[in-house]
Amino acid sequence: MQTCANGHQNPENQPFCGECGSSTQTSVAICPNGHTVPLRQKFCGQCGAPAASPLAGSTQSSSGRWTTDPYDRHQYRYWDGSKWTAHVGDVGSLGVDPPPIRTMSRSDRWIGAIAGVVTVVLLVGAISAILTRYAPDTAQDQTAAQAMSSVAVEPPAPAISSAAVEPPAPDINAAPPPPDNPWPVAVVGTPCHPESSNSVAVDGSITYCVNLWATNTYLWSLVPDQGVVTNQAAAGTNPSVALCIAQTGRSADDCAEYLSRPSTPGDGAAPPAAPAAP
Repeated sequence: MQTCANGHQNPENQPFCGECGSSTQTSVAICPNGHTVPLRQKFCGQCGAPAASPLAGSTQSSSGRWTTDPYDRHQYRYWDGSKWTAHVGDVGSLGVDPPPIRTMSRSDRWIGAIAGVVTVVLLVGAISAILTRYAPDTAQDQTAAQAMSSVAVEPPAPAISSAAVEPPAPDINAAPPPPDNPWPVAVVGTPCHPESSNSVAVDGSITYCVNLWATNTYLWSLVPDQGVVTNQAAAGTNPSVALCIAQTGRSADDCAEYLSRPSTPGDGAAPPAAPAAP
């Protein structure tokens, strides 16, 4: 068995590897017609075909070889293992002729021309469809204009001078309109009956009837948790005023006026009445 340059095993006296095509006889060269030629001899002594590699040094490949010129410009052209080179040979002569640049075949040119024509036709059709879709319908527009002209045009109503009509002066003594809520609005910080359902403040915010922690006091609040109010009450502040200041942002004087407004007591159970004095 003999081994090629790429490590493949081959039978003895086989000039080329059956796996990679490289030469198995490193001491001799093989011409394109299969004759063995002493190494470094340029031409085959039996057929005159080129035999020695035209490449030198590291550019040589174990699979490089002379073979029939695929471009039919010479008898032989050298394949370096990955591409056709410019090295060519004829019987008894060597030369350099770069491989021709591949040109588009006739069938490829016809296919390109047909594709271009189809593209132009489709583009023209699309533009025509767009213009037809958005072009004005002249006949329809004329019919609409005639219909509009047949309608009697009434003169506009005379303008009323803004100076002639003045709004009535507001009655400051008039009672406010009744609220949509069946109960009067809940003033934040005012007392409410225990277990009352939620009500609304004057601005429409939901109010809750909450019990101040560790007390028997129930007040309307914008939030259920009254920890901050409890802390202020513990410091000596009136719970209603403390809650008003914390939740409405009013001062103590403004809260005094605010808490004096009418407020619903809620729909819950009223606290038991105090026993009469004996």
